[in-house]
Amino acid sequence: MKTSYLKRTAAGVFLVAVLAAAPIFALPAASAPTPEVTHIGAADVAAFAQAQIPLAKALALAEARSGGKGLDIALTRGAGRMAYSVKTLLAGAVWEGSVDAATGKITGKGKVTALAKLDAEDQAEISGLSASKFTLADIVARVGANGADRIIDAGLEASGGKPVYDFKVLRAGVVHELTIDPATGEVTSDREQAAN
Repeated sequence: MKTSYLKRTAAGVFLVAVLAAAPIFALPAASAPTPEVTHIGAADVAAFAQAQIPLAKALALAEARSGGKGLDIALTRGAGRMAYSVKTLLAGAVWEGSVDAATGKITGKGKVTALAKLDAEDQAEISGLSASKFTLADIVARVGANGADRIIDAGLEASGGKPVYDFKVLRAGVVHELTIDPATGEVTSDREQAAN
């Protein structure tokens, strides 16, 4: 379902006003392509506002509960509530759980899956992390430190056979996709999300 121009514009203006005082996190102009832009709809802005617990804190809570290191975290909306879906890496397994975005409480015990039961792509992404200097929590702290980017999704992916962290951040009402090298901590790509 498409959001009307008026609703998209109102949502963008609202978010610009909220984030206007913060500096913008950016790469040099040469590495920033300018495709079509996806603005967050009014319903998404209202739902995102319910997230009283920052993503970095939700990740820390999940890591403490599971005893693992973060692999993936995403802010999700369902049944009228916001929650962070989180995956952490344990010794020989992956823990999956949910953190309530309003209270910070972990819902349920979570689910543990042996690494051997993951598909080949997931196993390759995880095995590539052994040479990485920076954890997901390290990179979340770096991206969130500028104050301009509200992280809504962060996780491990593969690009060109190498592991990378992919982030989706909300910046001035626009979703930006960041790609970050876990070995160096450097942002290798910062682009506005293309329209669906």
